[in-house]
Amino acid sequence: MRIAIVAFGSRGDVQPHIALGAGLQAAGHEVRLVTHELFEPLIRRPGMDFFPVQVNPRAIVEDELGKAWLGSGNNALQFFRRFSRIAAPLLRQTMLDCWHACRGTDIIICSPLAIVVISSIAEKLGIPCWIGAGQPLTPTREFAIPFFPDAPGWLPIRGAYHRLTYTLSARLFWQLLRSPINQARQEVLSLPPLPATWLYEQVQAQRLPILYYYSPSILPQPPDWGKHYFVTGYWFLNDYPDWQPSQAQIDFLARGEPPIYVGFGSMHTRRAAELTETVLEALARTKRRAILSAGWSDIGGNTSLSTNIFTVDFVPHDWLFPQTAAVVQHGGAGTMAACLRAGVPPIVVPFFGDQSFWGRRFHALGLTPQPIPQKRLTVEQLANAIQIATSDEALRQRVKAMSERIRAEDGVARAVEVVNRHLTKAHP
Repeated sequence: MRIAIVAFGSRGDVQPHIALGAGLQAAGHEVRLVTHELFEPLIRRPGMDFFPVQVNPRAIVEDELGKAWLGSGNNALQFFRRFSRIAAPLLRQTMLDCWHACRGTDIIICSPLAIVVISSIAEKLGIPCWIGAGQPLTPTREFAIPFFPDAPGWLPIRGAYHRLTYTLSARLFWQLLRSPINQARQEVLSLPPLPATWLYEQVQAQRLPILYYYSPSILPQPPDWGKHYFVTGYWFLNDYPDWQPSQAQIDFLARGEPPIYVGFGSMHTRRAAELTETVLEALARTKRRAILSAGWSDIGGNTSLSTNIFTVDFVPHDWLFPQTAAVVQHGGAGTMAACLRAGVPPIVVPFFGDQSFWGRRFHALGLTPQPIPQKRLTVEQLANAIQIATSDEALRQRVKAMSERIRAEDGVARAVEVVNRHLTKAHP
């Protein structure tokens, strides 16, 4: 079968879909990845086809609108409003790119940020559309959608509130993007406009099957989900197996105790200098060596550093994390999974989106100290979290035990099995 996988966003959004594509290709399918150009080397390496979309995610988060979006924290209204201001001007070109990329395929699998575009293309082509998601998007009474806070335990209507958050999110997201999407549908695909209730109806009627690429050991599938939702386990892709560390990196790691890793991935912040000062002071108080990863946040930039601090632009997580004592990071689903795979405690400093959700979940399981929201981060809080993560043996043993469970799962194989079963039924 010919399968198009469309993934928008940062590395944490795209890399799991590349892993899925590699698994589907190994199972005999023709796979094309449709995403941003900066991920082309990861896609070409296993021999998959690549089609670029003309959107640069790093340029987006470094723009003022992008910085405002990343600053929305756990405010769902701001999150969706600010995202719509970024996405609306890009939708027509994105629709056109994806239309050219997906013609001739038998099924499309897309990331959540792509669904409003890809569902229209699947409709035009008359083929199935599936979602690959790293956070729960299906209504449940068990917990709120990750962009909303959970209801307190004493609330009598707790389950109803949790389900309502999914409805509100679908309605808000769609209302903010409906006009530019309908314009793109007409101009690119010659399709009629979709109604105001479209996305809500899709969610309620379970018309969009979802493959969830997180572990059931971390978040079990709720009993009130329907038959079109599958929690498969994490989709791991070995990061750049041909990559080689510099001699300076090797020497730093060999010079002393395992360092603390500090990196916030694609989280660009106006407070980079202040954040760097807080991190360095916390490290000094705990007398810990550290590796600072600048990422897109520019942490450590233009700062005089001691010999106990080593800065990197990029290092594969699967190579570095097993050699660290703890990982200070933003709580993105992919980085949290990488910590578990390495058996290293995460220290979560969430910025926005689903990061607080994963921080709370890991803390509830005893796998991380209390998460510290980025806007409220202090030297004292971070130093205390580093002390807990590096010296609490019970916590570290829980992380090791969960690591063994995670590594025993094969999320990609499970997802491929689900897709193959669906395709066999559709094309016997």
